[in-house]
Amino acid sequence: MELTETNLKWSYSFIKNNLKVSALAISVLVLFLFFASFWVKPGFIILLFIFVIFYFRELFFGIDYDLDRKNGELSIKNGFIYRKKHDIKKYRQIKNWKNGLFLATIGDNSFSDNLRGLKLFVSEPEKVKIKGILNGYILSE
Repeated sequence: MELTETNLKWSYSFIKNNLKVSALAISVLVLFLFFASFWVKPGFIILLFIFVIFYFRELFFGIDYDLDRKNGELSIKNGFIYRKKHDIKKYRQIKNWKNGLFLATIGDNSFSDNLRGLKLFVSEPEKVKIKGILNGYILSE
């Protein structure tokens, strides 16, 4: 986690934070591609491998977060090509979530809140500090 006057940056890597699950997922993927290579052509296996890497890019490359503290804008970059910006001021509540923090748009616990909210992956040691900084932008619980 990197904290400056204007920005807060942190990264989350599934492989580092969930080592056993990640090792199991990667080994199943490798075994699947290995056994599939006996039945299909190598060109299709390469295409399938590229598709799987792209589809699971968060697992392999992690997620980078960048909070612009002046504008209240959160930029999320997952993988190597996808970047999305969120206005942090539209969220009304911060909730703890098993893999990080959940930013809710509605103050109550409604069913549709999971569809409208934003889940931020944060490792356990950084969760309290990041939640404290986000409280300046969001009306917290």
